[in-house]
Amino acid sequence: TPDHMPTHQVTIEGKGPYIFLIDTGATMSAVTEAIAKELKLNYQPRRVRLSSIKGDTFNSVWLAREIVMVGSEGGSIRMPAWEMAGLDAPPLPGVDGILPASVLTALPCQLDYQAGELRYYMDGVMDLGGFPKTDAFTHAEPDSVEQMFVRVDLGDDKLVCCMDTGASGTLYLYPDYVKAHKLWDKYPVLRETSNVGANGRVVKGRLVMIPAVIVGGYQTAQLPVTLGDPGDILASSGKYHQGLLGAAFLSGFTLAFGDR
Repeated sequence: TPDHMPTHQVTIEGKGPYIFLIDTGATMSAVTEAIAKELKLNYQPRRVRLSSIKGDTFNSVWLAREIVMVGSEGGSIRMPAWEMAGLDAPPLPGVDGILPASVLTALPCQLDYQAGELRYYMDGVMDLGGFPKTDAFTHAEPDSVEQMFVRVDLGDDKLVCCMDTGASGTLYLYPDYVKAHKLWDKYPVLRETSNVGANGRVVKGRLVMIPAVIVGGYQTAQLPVTLGDPGDILASSGKYHQGLLGAAFLSGFTLAFGDR
C-alpha cells in the first residue's frame, strides 16, 4: 500500500483472490461485511469489540470453512475454520480484510518490504545470518490472537510498544502516557495531526522529533513520533503497552519471525 503496509492475496472457501492487510496490531482477523455475505459465510451469533486509537467498534463475526494464503510461486498455506470480524467498510482502499500477527508467528518467515515478499520456511529452517536479535516478545490475552511487542527507550522514559504493521506512522504514543510523562511540550513540534475513525470520532495528536530513540535495543539518531493529545479523555490505549511502532519505521527493515 502507499503507506508501506504489507498485504497478501488470500482465497476464502475457494473464491477470490482477495487482498488482505497483514496487521500485527489487530486482535482478530476481519473481512468486509459485503464479502462475508456474498460468500454466504457462517454467521456467528455474537459480536466482538475491535479497538484502535480512533475508538472502539462492535462487530459481527463470520466463520469461513477455510482461507488460503496464496504464494507467489504456486505454494499456499491453508487455514481451516477461520473466524473473522465483519467490517462495514474496507480497512484501506482496495483492501478486503485483515490478517493478524498469527500469520507471521505460526511458521518461521521473513517479511521483506523491499522485495515485497512474505517468505515462509516450511521445513522450519531459516538462516538468520545478518539478522540482529530485537528486544521484542509476543503475548496473547485470553480469547485474543497473539500480538508482537517491542521495548522502546526515549531517554529516561522506557515503554513497551505494539509492533503494528497496520499503523501508518513511525511511532505513536498513547495520550495517557504522554500526559503522565509530560511529553506534550517537551520536543520540537513538526505539525499538529488529526485522524477520523470509522466511528466518526476525530483523534488529535502532535508530530514531534525525538533524538536518540532506542527501538528494540538499537539506537536511532532521531525519530518523528506522534504524541496522542493528552486532553483526549476518550482515546483508546493499550492494556499492556504505551504506543504503536508503525509501518513507516518497520518498512525500513526485513523482519524475521519464528526464532523463539
